[in-house]
Amino acid sequence: MSIKATIIEDGQSQVIIEGDGFKLNNCNKSVGGQAAIDIERMLAYELTEQQVAQTKVIYTTQEGRRYLAPDSVIIRTHGSAGQSYAAFLNDGMRMEHLGTCNDGVGKSACGGTLVVESPGGGIKTPGNNVLIGNFALFGATGGKVFINGEAGDRFAVRNSGAMAVVEGVGDFACEYMINGAVLNIGGFGKGFCNGMSGGNAYQYDPENLLENLYDKSSVELHRLTEESDSARAHEQFILAMLEQHVDYARSSKAKNLIKNWESERKHFKFAIPLGLYKTQTAQCLQQSMGRKEMIEELSQSLAQQQIEHVKTAYQTSQPLFGGAIPGYGTTDKALTFKLVNSFAVLEKARQCANDLLKHLPEALRSQSQIEQAARKLIIERPRKLQETLVKSTREAYSNYSDNQLACLMAGKRLNDYKTALINRSVQSIYSIGSTAWIIEQDKINKQALAGIPCIEEYLAGLVGLGIVQGMLSEETA
Repeated sequence: MSIKATIIEDGQSQVIIEGDGFKLNNCNKSVGGQAAIDIERMLAYELTEQQVAQTKVIYTTQEGRRYLAPDSVIIRTHGSAGQSYAAFLNDGMRMEHLGTCNDGVGKSACGGTLVVESPGGGIKTPGNNVLIGNFALFGATGGKVFINGEAGDRFAVRNSGAMAVVEGVGDFACEYMINGAVLNIGGFGKGFCNGMSGGNAYQYDPENLLENLYDKSSVELHRLTEESDSARAHEQFILAMLEQHVDYARSSKAKNLIKNWESERKHFKFAIPLGLYKTQTAQCLQQSMGRKEMIEELSQSLAQQQIEHVKTAYQTSQPLFGGAIPGYGTTDKALTFKLVNSFAVLEKARQCANDLLKHLPEALRSQSQIEQAARKLIIERPRKLQETLVKSTREAYSNYSDNQLACLMAGKRLNDYKTALINRSVQSIYSIGSTAWIIEQDKINKQALAGIPCIEEYLAGLVGLGIVQGMLSEETA
Protein backbone atom coordinates (compact mmCIF):
# COMPACT_ATOMS: atom_id res chain seq x y z
CA MET A 1 0.00 0.00 0.00
CA SER A 2 1.44 3.38 -1.01
CA ILE A 3 1.38 6.06 1.67
CA LYS A 4 1.77 8.77 -0.96
CA ALA A 5 -1.09 7.40 -3.08
CA THR A 6 -3.45 7.07 -0.12
CA ILE A 7 -2.80 10.36 1.67
CA ILE A 8 -1.67 12.69 -1.11
CA GLU A 9 -3.40 11.44 -4.24
CA ASP A 10 -6.59 9.96 -2.75
CA GLY A 11 -6.88 12.68 -0.12
CA GLN A 12 -7.44 10.31 2.81
CA SER A 13 -6.41 11.44 6.29
CA GLN A 14 -5.07 8.08 7.44
CA VAL A 15 -3.54 4.89 6.11
CA ILE A 16 -3.58 1.67 8.17
CA ILE A 17 -1.15 -1.11 7.33
CA GLU A 18 -1.92 -4.46 9.01
CA GLY A 19 -2.82 -8.09 8.42
CA ASP A 20 -1.50 -11.64 8.50
CA GLY A 21 1.33 -10.68 6.19
CA PHE A 22 2.85 -8.55 8.92
CA LYS A 23 3.86 -11.36 11.26
CA LEU A 24 7.53 -10.78 12.06
CA ASN A 25 10.47 -12.94 13.03
CA ASN A 26 14.07 -12.26 13.99
CA CYS A 27 15.06 -11.83 10.35
CA ASN A 28 12.82 -8.76 10.04
CA LYS A 29 15.15 -5.95 11.09
CA SER A 30 14.58 -2.18 11.17
CA VAL A 31 10.89 -2.63 10.46
CA GLY A 32 9.37 0.82 9.87
CA GLY A 33 12.76 2.46 9.40
CA GLN A 34 12.57 2.71 5.61
CA ALA A 35 8.98 3.93 5.81
CA ALA A 36 10.08 6.73 8.17
CA ILE A 37 12.83 7.77 5.76
CA ASP A 38 10.50 7.60 2.74
CA ILE A 39 7.94 9.81 4.51
CA GLU A 40 10.59 12.42 5.27
CA ARG A 41 11.88 12.35 1.69
CA MET A 42 8.37 12.57 0.25
CA LEU A 43 7.42 15.56 2.38
CA ALA A 44 10.68 17.40 1.77
CA TYR A 45 11.31 16.78 -1.93
CA GLU A 46 8.50 15.02 -3.78
CA LEU A 47 5.46 17.23 -3.29
CA THR A 48 4.38 20.43 -4.98
CA GLU A 49 3.16 23.42 -2.99
CA GLN A 50 -0.32 22.74 -4.36
CA GLN A 51 -0.28 19.14 -3.10
CA VAL A 52 0.83 20.31 0.33
CA ALA A 53 -1.91 22.95 0.47
CA GLN A 54 -4.59 20.43 -0.54
CA THR A 55 -3.53 17.82 2.04
CA LYS A 56 -5.01 18.47 5.47
CA VAL A 57 -2.62 16.18 7.37
CA ILE A 58 0.61 17.94 6.37
CA TYR A 59 1.89 20.58 8.78
CA THR A 60 4.95 22.84 8.56
CA THR A 61 7.25 23.90 11.38
CA GLN A 62 8.53 27.47 11.77
CA GLU A 63 11.84 26.27 10.31
CA GLY A 64 10.07 25.03 7.19
CA ARG A 65 10.14 21.27 7.83
CA ARG A 66 6.99 19.41 6.80
CA TYR A 67 5.56 16.64 8.92
CA LEU A 68 2.40 14.52 9.12
CA ALA A 69 -0.40 14.93 11.64
CA PRO A 70 -0.45 12.37 14.49
CA ASP A 71 -1.57 8.85 13.52
CA SER A 72 -1.62 9.58 9.79
CA VAL A 73 0.19 6.29 9.19
CA ILE A 74 -0.60 3.33 11.46
CA ILE A 75 1.44 0.14 11.13
CA ARG A 76 0.36 -2.95 13.10
CA THR A 77 2.64 -5.97 13.38
CA HIS A 78 2.85 -9.11 15.48
CA GLY A 79 5.28 -11.92 16.24
CA SER A 80 8.93 -11.62 17.27
CA ALA A 81 10.56 -8.63 15.59
CA GLY A 82 14.27 -8.49 14.85
CA GLN A 83 16.66 -5.72 15.82
CA SER A 84 15.85 -2.01 15.57
CA TYR A 85 12.08 -2.24 15.33
CA ALA A 86 10.62 1.22 14.65
CA ALA A 87 14.05 2.75 14.03
CA PHE A 88 13.92 6.40 12.92
CA LEU A 89 10.23 6.58 13.84
CA ASN A 90 8.89 9.78 12.31
CA ASP A 91 6.17 12.32 13.03
CA GLY A 92 2.73 11.14 12.00
CA MET A 93 3.60 7.44 12.36
CA ARG A 94 2.14 5.05 14.90
CA MET A 95 3.61 1.58 15.18
CA GLU A 96 1.88 -1.07 17.26
CA HIS A 97 3.47 -4.44 17.87
CA LEU A 98 1.86 -7.41 19.59
CA GLY A 99 4.72 -9.62 20.67
CA THR A 100 8.42 -9.23 21.40
CA CYS A 101 11.20 -7.17 19.87
CA ASN A 102 14.96 -7.57 19.82
CA ASP A 103 17.53 -4.88 20.70
CA GLY A 104 17.41 -1.27 19.51
CA VAL A 105 13.66 -0.62 19.58
CA GLY A 106 12.90 2.96 18.49
CA LYS A 107 16.52 3.97 18.10
CA SER A 108 16.98 7.43 16.58
CA ALA A 109 13.22 8.04 16.69
CA CYS A 110 12.31 11.69 16.10
CA GLY A 111 8.53 11.54 16.49
CA GLY A 112 5.47 9.37 16.23
CA THR A 113 4.10 6.83 18.70
CA LEU A 114 5.33 3.32 19.43
CA VAL A 115 3.32 0.73 21.39
CA VAL A 116 4.51 -2.77 22.28
CA GLU A 117 2.11 -5.15 24.02
CA SER A 118 2.34 -8.70 25.28
CA PRO A 119 0.77 -11.39 23.07
CA GLY A 120 -0.67 -12.91 26.24
CA GLY A 121 -0.39 -16.40 27.61
CA GLY A 122 2.41 -15.64 30.06
CA ILE A 123 2.66 -14.20 33.53
CA LYS A 124 3.56 -10.63 34.40
CA THR A 125 5.82 -11.25 37.37
CA PRO A 126 9.23 -9.51 37.20
CA GLY A 127 11.46 -11.15 34.62
CA ASN A 128 8.65 -13.05 32.94
CA ASN A 129 7.23 -10.32 30.73
CA VAL A 130 10.29 -9.02 28.89
CA LEU A 131 9.02 -7.63 25.60
CA ILE A 132 11.98 -5.68 24.18
CA GLY A 133 15.76 -6.03 24.26
CA ASN A 134 18.63 -3.73 25.15
CA PHE A 135 19.35 -0.06 24.35
CA ALA A 136 15.83 0.85 23.26
CA LEU A 137 15.43 4.50 22.23
CA PHE A 138 19.16 4.86 21.66
CA GLY A 139 19.71 8.44 20.53
CA ALA A 140 16.01 9.20 20.13
CA THR A 141 15.21 12.90 19.74
CA GLY A 142 11.41 12.75 19.95
CA GLY A 143 8.28 10.63 19.94
CA LYS A 144 6.30 8.65 22.52
CA VAL A 145 6.85 5.03 23.52
CA PHE A 146 4.64 2.76 25.62
CA ILE A 147 5.87 -0.72 26.57
CA ASN A 148 3.32 -2.92 28.36
CA GLY A 149 6.08 -5.08 29.73
CA GLU A 150 9.78 -5.07 30.56
CA ALA A 151 12.85 -3.85 28.67
CA GLY A 152 16.47 -4.94 28.76
CA ASP A 153 19.58 -3.00 29.77
CA ARG A 154 20.35 0.61 28.90
CA PHE A 155 16.76 1.59 28.24
CA ALA A 156 16.61 5.12 26.74
CA VAL A 157 20.40 5.43 26.56
CA ARG A 158 21.30 8.83 25.06
CA ASN A 159 17.64 9.73 24.79
CA SER A 160 17.39 13.42 24.01
CA GLY A 161 13.70 14.15 23.61
CA ALA A 162 11.46 11.07 23.59
CA MET A 163 8.89 10.23 26.26
CA ALA A 164 8.59 6.61 27.37
CA VAL A 165 6.62 4.52 29.84
CA VAL A 166 7.85 1.01 30.59
CA GLU A 167 7.06 -1.68 33.18
CA GLY A 168 10.54 -2.79 34.12
CA VAL A 169 14.13 -2.19 32.98
CA GLY A 170 17.54 -3.78 33.38
CA ASP A 171 20.81 -2.12 34.35
CA PHE A 172 21.82 1.44 33.41
CA ALA A 173 18.39 2.74 32.47
CA CYS A 174 18.37 6.38 31.31
CA GLU A 175 22.13 6.29 30.85
CA TYR A 176 23.60 9.46 29.30
CA MET A 177 20.14 10.94 28.81
CA ILE A 178 20.21 14.50 27.49
CA ASN A 179 16.50 15.32 27.43
CA GLY A 180 13.09 13.66 27.33
CA ALA A 181 11.14 11.85 30.05
CA VAL A 182 11.11 8.22 31.14
CA LEU A 183 8.66 6.65 33.60
CA ASN A 184 9.36 3.13 34.84
CA ILE A 185 6.64 1.46 36.88
CA GLY A 186 8.46 -1.86 37.24
CA GLY A 187 11.74 -3.24 38.49
CA PHE A 188 15.18 -1.81 37.75
CA GLY A 189 18.86 -2.61 38.06
CA LYS A 190 22.05 -0.79 38.94
CA GLY A 191 23.35 2.41 37.39
CA PHE A 192 19.98 4.14 37.11
CA CYS A 193 20.55 7.56 35.45
CA ASN A 194 24.25 6.90 35.01
CA GLY A 195 25.82 9.94 33.31
CA MET A 196 22.45 11.62 32.82
CA SER A 197 22.75 15.35 32.07
CA GLY A 198 19.23 16.41 31.03
CA GLY A 199 15.57 15.41 30.97
CA ASN A 200 13.79 13.63 33.79
CA ALA A 201 13.50 10.05 35.00
CA TYR A 202 10.57 8.84 37.11
CA GLN A 203 10.63 5.62 39.10
CA TYR A 204 7.98 3.68 41.01
CA ASP A 205 9.87 2.37 44.04
CA PRO A 206 7.57 0.75 46.63
CA GLU A 207 10.44 -1.24 48.17
CA ASN A 208 12.70 1.82 48.44
CA LEU A 209 15.57 0.18 46.52
CA LEU A 210 16.50 3.10 44.30
CA GLU A 211 18.63 4.86 46.93
CA ASN A 212 21.38 2.26 46.44
CA LEU A 213 21.06 1.82 42.68
CA TYR A 214 21.08 5.29 41.12
CA ASP A 215 24.13 7.34 40.10
CA LYS A 216 24.55 9.95 42.81
CA SER A 217 27.22 11.77 40.80
CA SER A 218 24.77 12.48 37.95
CA VAL A 219 21.34 13.17 39.40
CA GLU A 220 19.55 14.41 42.49
CA LEU A 221 16.68 12.24 43.69
CA HIS A 222 13.38 13.71 44.92
CA ARG A 223 10.06 12.36 46.18
CA LEU A 224 6.59 13.40 45.16
CA THR A 225 5.71 13.88 48.81
CA GLU A 226 8.02 16.90 49.05
CA GLU A 227 6.18 20.15 49.68
CA SER A 228 7.53 22.03 46.68
CA ASP A 229 6.27 23.44 43.39
CA SER A 230 8.69 21.14 41.59
CA ALA A 231 7.26 17.99 43.23
CA ARG A 232 3.71 19.11 42.53
CA ALA A 233 4.55 19.75 38.88
CA HIS A 234 6.27 16.39 38.40
CA GLU A 235 3.34 14.63 40.04
CA GLN A 236 1.08 15.96 37.30
CA PHE A 237 3.57 14.86 34.65
CA ILE A 238 3.64 11.31 36.05
CA LEU A 239 -0.14 11.14 36.14
CA ALA A 240 -0.35 12.34 32.53
CA MET A 241 2.16 9.69 31.44
CA LEU A 242 0.27 6.96 33.31
CA GLU A 243 -2.99 7.98 31.68
CA GLN A 244 -1.42 7.81 28.23
CA HIS A 245 0.06 4.41 29.05
CA VAL A 246 -3.44 3.18 29.87
CA ASP A 247 -4.86 4.65 26.66
CA TYR A 248 -2.15 3.45 24.30
CA ALA A 249 -0.89 0.19 25.83
CA ARG A 250 -3.99 -0.82 27.84
CA SER A 251 -1.79 -1.20 30.90
CA SER A 252 -3.61 -2.72 33.90
CA LYS A 253 -0.70 -1.77 36.16
CA ALA A 254 -0.89 1.90 35.21
CA LYS A 255 -4.66 1.81 35.64
CA ASN A 256 -4.33 0.43 39.18
CA LEU A 257 -1.73 3.04 40.10
CA ILE A 258 -4.06 5.82 39.02
CA LYS A 259 -6.99 4.22 40.84
CA ASN A 260 -5.00 4.00 44.08
CA TRP A 261 -3.04 7.21 43.59
CA GLU A 262 -3.42 8.62 47.10
CA SER A 263 -1.72 5.58 48.60
CA GLU A 264 0.73 4.97 45.73
CA ARG A 265 2.06 8.49 45.09
CA LYS A 266 4.49 8.27 48.02
CA HIS A 267 6.35 5.49 46.18
CA PHE A 268 7.27 7.66 43.17
CA LYS A 269 10.62 9.41 42.85
CA PHE A 270 11.97 11.74 40.22
CA ALA A 271 15.53 12.52 39.20
CA ILE A 272 16.87 15.96 38.26
CA PRO A 273 20.31 16.03 36.58
CA LEU A 274 23.05 17.71 38.61
CA GLY A 275 24.36 19.11 35.34
CA LEU A 276 21.45 21.52 35.26
CA TYR A 277 22.33 22.86 38.71
CA LYS A 278 26.02 23.15 37.83
CA THR A 279 25.45 25.13 34.64
CA GLN A 280 22.25 27.09 35.32
CA THR A 281 22.02 28.05 39.01
CA ALA A 282 23.60 31.10 40.59
CA GLN A 283 25.01 29.27 43.60
CA CYS A 284 26.93 26.71 41.53
CA LEU A 285 28.06 29.24 38.93
CA GLN A 286 29.49 31.55 41.60
CA GLN A 287 31.47 28.63 43.01
CA SER A 288 32.82 27.47 39.66
CA MET A 289 33.45 30.77 37.84
CA GLY A 290 35.59 33.78 38.66
CA ARG A 291 34.33 37.36 38.44
CA LYS A 292 36.33 38.09 35.27
CA GLU A 293 35.03 34.95 33.59
CA MET A 294 31.40 35.82 34.38
CA ILE A 295 31.79 39.40 33.15
CA GLU A 296 33.37 38.21 29.91
CA GLU A 297 30.59 35.74 29.05
CA LEU A 298 27.85 38.22 29.93
CA SER A 299 29.57 41.06 28.05
CA GLN A 300 30.00 39.09 24.84
CA SER A 301 26.37 37.98 24.99
CA LEU A 302 25.04 41.50 25.59
CA ALA A 303 27.11 42.98 22.74
CA GLN A 304 25.76 40.26 20.46
CA GLN A 305 22.17 41.03 21.52
CA GLN A 306 22.65 44.77 20.93
CA ILE A 307 23.83 44.13 17.38
CA GLU A 308 21.05 41.60 16.74
CA HIS A 309 18.36 44.21 17.51
CA VAL A 310 19.71 46.57 14.85
CA LYS A 311 20.50 43.76 12.39
CA THR A 312 16.93 42.45 12.58
CA ALA A 313 15.54 45.93 12.00
CA TYR A 314 17.69 46.31 8.89
CA GLN A 315 16.82 42.85 7.52
CA THR A 316 13.07 43.19 8.09
CA SER A 317 12.85 46.91 7.24
CA GLN A 318 10.97 47.34 10.48
CA PRO A 319 11.59 50.05 13.10
CA LEU A 320 13.45 49.11 16.28
CA PHE A 321 11.26 47.75 19.07
CA GLY A 322 8.15 47.96 16.92
CA GLY A 323 8.49 51.72 16.50
CA ALA A 324 7.78 52.37 20.19
CA ILE A 325 9.02 55.69 21.57
CA PRO A 326 9.29 56.92 25.20
CA GLY A 327 6.59 59.21 26.54
CA TYR A 328 7.22 62.95 26.72
CA GLY A 329 9.73 63.75 29.46
CA THR A 330 10.56 60.07 30.08
CA THR A 331 14.27 59.53 30.75
CA ASP A 332 14.58 56.52 33.01
CA LYS A 333 12.49 53.80 31.42
CA ALA A 334 13.68 50.51 29.90
CA LEU A 335 12.66 51.56 26.38
CA THR A 336 14.75 54.73 26.64
CA PHE A 337 17.81 52.72 27.66
CA LYS A 338 17.32 50.26 24.79
CA LEU A 339 16.99 53.03 22.22
CA VAL A 340 20.11 54.81 23.50
CA ASN A 341 22.07 51.54 23.38
CA SER A 342 20.86 50.78 19.85
CA PHE A 343 21.88 54.25 18.72
CA ALA A 344 25.30 53.56 20.22
CA VAL A 345 25.56 50.42 18.07
CA LEU A 346 24.85 52.49 14.97
CA GLU A 347 27.41 55.11 16.00
CA LYS A 348 30.06 52.50 16.69
CA ALA A 349 29.33 50.84 13.33
CA ARG A 350 29.78 54.20 11.59
CA GLN A 351 33.09 54.77 13.36
CA CYS A 352 34.33 51.32 12.34
CA ALA A 353 33.11 51.85 8.77
CA ASN A 354 34.89 55.20 8.59
CA ASP A 355 38.12 53.55 9.75
CA LEU A 356 37.74 50.82 7.13
CA LEU A 357 37.30 53.43 4.38
CA LYS A 358 40.25 55.62 5.42
CA HIS A 359 42.38 54.26 2.58
CA LEU A 360 39.99 55.90 0.09
CA PRO A 361 40.31 59.57 -0.99
CA GLU A 362 38.15 61.89 1.08
CA ALA A 363 35.97 62.62 -1.94
CA LEU A 364 34.96 58.96 -2.06
CA ARG A 365 34.15 58.78 1.66
CA SER A 366 30.72 60.36 1.56
CA GLN A 367 28.27 60.05 4.43
CA SER A 368 26.14 57.76 2.25
CA GLN A 369 29.05 55.39 1.65
CA ILE A 370 29.88 55.32 5.35
CA GLU A 371 26.25 54.49 6.13
CA GLN A 372 26.26 51.66 3.58
CA ALA A 373 29.52 50.29 4.97
CA ALA A 374 28.15 50.49 8.53
CA ARG A 375 25.02 48.62 7.51
CA LYS A 376 27.10 45.93 5.79
CA LEU A 377 29.24 45.62 8.91
CA ILE A 378 26.17 45.05 11.11
CA ILE A 379 24.57 42.50 8.78
CA GLU A 380 27.58 40.64 7.39
CA ARG A 381 30.40 41.15 9.91
CA PRO A 382 28.74 41.45 13.33
CA ARG A 383 31.66 39.71 15.04
CA LYS A 384 34.05 42.56 14.22
CA LEU A 385 31.60 45.10 15.61
CA GLN A 386 31.00 42.94 18.68
CA GLU A 387 34.69 43.08 19.56
CA THR A 388 34.44 46.87 19.65
CA LEU A 389 31.19 47.05 21.64
CA VAL A 390 32.29 44.57 24.28
CA LYS A 391 34.63 47.14 25.85
CA SER A 392 31.57 49.12 26.99
CA THR A 393 29.55 46.08 28.03
CA ARG A 394 32.41 44.86 30.23
CA GLU A 395 32.50 48.19 32.01
CA ALA A 396 28.72 48.13 32.47
CA TYR A 397 28.78 44.70 34.10
CA SER A 398 31.55 45.77 36.49
CA ASN A 399 28.87 47.66 38.45
CA TYR A 400 27.47 44.38 39.82
CA SER A 401 28.63 42.38 42.83
CA ASP A 402 29.83 38.79 42.45
CA ASN A 403 26.51 37.49 43.74
CA GLN A 404 24.55 39.66 41.30
CA LEU A 405 26.78 38.57 38.43
CA ALA A 406 26.11 34.93 39.31
CA CYS A 407 22.35 35.57 39.20
CA LEU A 408 22.71 37.32 35.84
CA MET A 409 24.80 34.39 34.60
CA ALA A 410 22.14 31.94 35.73
CA GLY A 411 19.53 33.92 33.81
CA LYS A 412 21.71 34.03 30.72
CA ARG A 413 22.44 30.28 30.83
CA LEU A 414 18.77 29.49 31.39
CA ASN A 415 17.83 31.60 28.39
CA ASP A 416 20.51 29.83 26.32
CA TYR A 417 18.99 26.50 27.34
CA LYS A 418 15.50 27.67 26.41
CA THR A 419 16.68 29.03 23.07
CA ALA A 420 18.48 25.77 22.26
CA LEU A 421 15.29 23.80 22.88
CA ILE A 422 13.23 26.20 20.75
CA ASN A 423 15.71 26.06 17.88
CA ARG A 424 15.75 22.27 17.65
CA SER A 425 14.30 21.13 14.35
CA VAL A 426 12.59 18.16 16.04
CA GLN A 427 8.86 18.75 16.32
CA SER A 428 7.90 16.03 18.82
CA ILE A 429 10.09 16.66 21.87
CA TYR A 430 8.39 15.44 25.04
CA SER A 431 10.21 16.89 28.02
CA ILE A 432 7.72 18.86 30.03
CA GLY A 433 9.94 18.46 33.08
CA SER A 434 12.46 20.75 31.37
CA THR A 435 9.72 23.36 31.10
CA ALA A 436 9.09 23.08 34.85
CA TRP A 437 12.80 23.55 35.49
CA ILE A 438 12.93 26.69 33.33
CA ILE A 439 9.87 28.23 35.03
CA GLU A 440 11.20 27.46 38.51
CA GLN A 441 14.69 28.82 37.88
CA ASP A 442 13.38 31.90 36.08
CA LYS A 443 11.30 32.72 39.14
CA ILE A 444 14.33 32.32 41.42
CA ASN A 445 16.50 34.55 39.22
CA LYS A 446 13.89 37.32 39.02
CA GLN A 447 13.46 37.34 42.79
CA ALA A 448 17.24 37.52 43.31
CA LEU A 449 17.59 40.49 40.94
CA ALA A 450 14.49 42.39 42.06
CA GLY A 451 15.28 46.08 42.63
CA ILE A 452 18.71 45.90 41.01
CA PRO A 453 19.27 48.28 38.04
CA CYS A 454 19.11 46.47 34.72
CA ILE A 455 22.22 46.16 32.57
CA GLU A 456 20.62 48.35 29.86
CA GLU A 457 20.54 51.24 32.36
CA TYR A 458 24.21 50.91 33.25
CA LEU A 459 25.19 50.56 29.59
CA ALA A 460 23.09 53.56 28.50
CA GLY A 461 24.79 55.65 31.17
CA LEU A 462 28.17 54.77 29.68
CA VAL A 463 27.47 55.05 25.97
CA GLY A 464 25.04 57.96 26.33
CA LEU A 465 27.85 60.25 27.48
CA GLY A 466 29.91 59.33 24.44
CA ILE A 467 26.96 60.01 22.13
CA VAL A 468 26.42 63.49 23.60
CA GLN A 469 30.13 64.30 23.40
CA GLY A 470 30.18 63.18 19.75
CA MET A 471 27.22 65.44 18.94
CA LEU A 472 28.88 68.41 20.62
CA SER A 473 32.08 67.78 18.68
CA GLU A 474 30.15 67.74 15.40
CA GLU A 475 28.45 71.04 16.27
CA THR A 476 31.79 72.63 17.15
CA ALA A 477 33.34 71.40 13.90
